[in-house]
Amino acid sequence: MFASRQEILTTDLDKLKNSPVYILTSDYTFSAAELFRSALQGHKRATVVGEATGGGGHEIRPFKIAQGFTAFIPFNRHYHPVPKKSWEVVGIQPDIPCTAADALRVAQISILKELQKNPNYDTKLLII
Repeated sequence: MFASRQEILTTDLDKLKNSPVYILTSDYTFSAAELFRSALQGHKRATVVGEATGGGGHEIRPFKIAQGFTAFIPFNRHYHPVPKKSWEVVGIQPDIPCTAADALRVAQISILKELQKNPNYDTKLLII
């Protein structure tokens, strides 16, 4: 059925359950990426570093209309878990604000500070 072998690598998720997660964002972070980031941030599962997101909080569907035109109509609205408001247009604020260009460096500095405070800090971290 397949022309070639496909290998999918996975990891033991139990090892990552309590690992720190850092999400780097910019104003280009939009739509589904905002939903993902909002869920982790809202449940205190990730530290978000960078710029406010682009503000795409409504899911849209294309509807073809006359003469080759398509209308994109919102059909679903997402809310940030706390304070339960939409991020449409305004975006979601990061925990540690900085420019997108500096986000990785700022996240690394934050991790180093945590390591200084707590030498047992879980170093199996995830930067997204």
